[in-house]
Amino acid sequence: MAAPLLQIDKLKTYFHTEEGIVKAVDGVTLAVEPGQTLGIVGESGSGKSVTAYSILRLIPEAFISLKEGQVSWQGTKGQVDLRSLPIEEMPYYRGSEIAMIFQEPMTSLNPVLKCGYQVAEAVLKHQGKTWEEAWERGTKLLAEVGISRPDQRMQQYPHELSGGMKQRVMIAMALACDPRLLICDEPTTALDVTIQKQILDLIKQLQRDRGMAVLFITHDLGVVAEMTDQVAVMCPGETLRHLYEGTEKADSPEFERGGHVVEFGSVIDIFSRPQHPYTKGLIACRPTLETCASRLPTIDDFIRAEKQGLKIDPTDPNLELDYPGRAKARREDKAGFGEPLVELKGLETWFPIRGGVFGRTAGWVKAVDGVDLVIPRGQTVGLVGESGCGKTTLGRTLLRLVEPRGGQILYQGQDITRMGPSDLRAMRRKMQIIFQDPYSSLNPRLSIEETLLEPMALHGLHKTAAARRDRAVHLMELVGLKASHLSRYPHEFSGGQRQRIGIARTLAVEPEFVVCDESVSALDVSI
Repeated sequence: MAAPLLQIDKLKTYFHTEEGIVKAVDGVTLAVEPGQTLGIVGESGSGKSVTAYSILRLIPEAFISLKEGQVSWQGTKGQVDLRSLPIEEMPYYRGSEIAMIFQEPMTSLNPVLKCGYQVAEAVLKHQGKTWEEAWERGTKLLAEVGISRPDQRMQQYPHELSGGMKQRVMIAMALACDPRLLICDEPTTALDVTIQKQILDLIKQLQRDRGMAVLFITHDLGVVAEMTDQVAVMCPGETLRHLYEGTEKADSPEFERGGHVVEFGSVIDIFSRPQHPYTKGLIACRPTLETCASRLPTIDDFIRAEKQGLKIDPTDPNLELDYPGRAKARREDKAGFGEPLVELKGLETWFPIRGGVFGRTAGWVKAVDGVDLVIPRGQTVGLVGESGCGKTTLGRTLLRLVEPRGGQILYQGQDITRMGPSDLRAMRRKMQIIFQDPYSSLNPRLSIEETLLEPMALHGLHKTAAARRDRAVHLMELVGLKASHLSRYPHEFSGGQRQRIGIARTLAVEPEFVVCDESVSALDVSI
């Protein structure tokens, strides 16, 4: 039997923090075979991304309090332990043999460099090509990943591309030196569902064409089922302890561990015959079309049912956990629609196309063109459509984050398009938005506490600073985070955790109306 391409043995990565030692990765053992797709799935904070960063040693040594285990790589230079190599030798393996698509396509590209330079740079560094050859190679790569007019895109900056386009550029950069292993860290998080499908299909096609192995990291069980051959389920022991509080299992030594693999197997076995209670809970929490409830089930609901001695098959598509708000059939609103809270009448948002030497308007992009919509009080209205159809622009225009060209936006009968700055500020306490991108919507210079307290102070909510902080603590607990995390900064959280913080910030001012722009794209099924 051939040796694994990548063998991880008892990998540990611990961090120094103000609250003490964080066991981010605690004894992970995995193997990736040539040409195989191995999936790592788990909730936010389970150590998935840190495992990937530890393979390539992308975490600054100053932040690490403990580093143990082996990462054996069977490369063109023979078998080496990447964990013990001199750090000066790691650049050879990064990109040329192991490449990575990072979780944040919106922030992973350098905003001041053209996309073409960023793709060609990898070729220049690893393959010794001339600048002209590297540029030509970059153009071919953009075409290979499905970007139209690659010559033009090579000359553009990242802010000129859509989220899906940026992710394709990231994939082109990763493939520039024909790596043998591609690590995909949540490559479709925060992208529209139609773009997600395109990116996943692209990765599968490129893997077949190039014969690469893929290590696919995600929190999305549906993506795991579609993309992977083998699956490793990761979970921190602290989560398991919380689930089993008050039971005889609460003192298990497993609960003292950090992020580790609780179950490993083929994708068929994991989904049809899960063994670990945590895996069973993840699968049982998947929403189905058979039932409609006031809220979706969580892992807590599954564990609660097990505590009650119920025998549950988590793979049963008709599974009905006993949790508050469950309903056997689609709910009917017996009271009918409430009074209109928000009304859009002929709403238009157009963006100018600049041209010529003086940047004169050469035409218009009609992002939103004559939309009429009524949103009753107490109702949830879904807005669906393909990427680029104007969903996000409509939501932002509704809050006047983007100015409309025409039409009316009525909130409780008041036309907010005619409001001045002071009236609009007061109105925004009632109308809030959860942004699609959890990476760029949080100020990196503010701690989470400052992020949550700022809107409360701005709108004069709660009489004292202590009361506002109590509210911030409650919000953190509400979205499944610890109060001790308030002192941290956005870069210290995973993508899903940042999305939760964005939701907490929106709820801080207790709005009457919320625009949710792909607000759960980065969240775990259990959250």
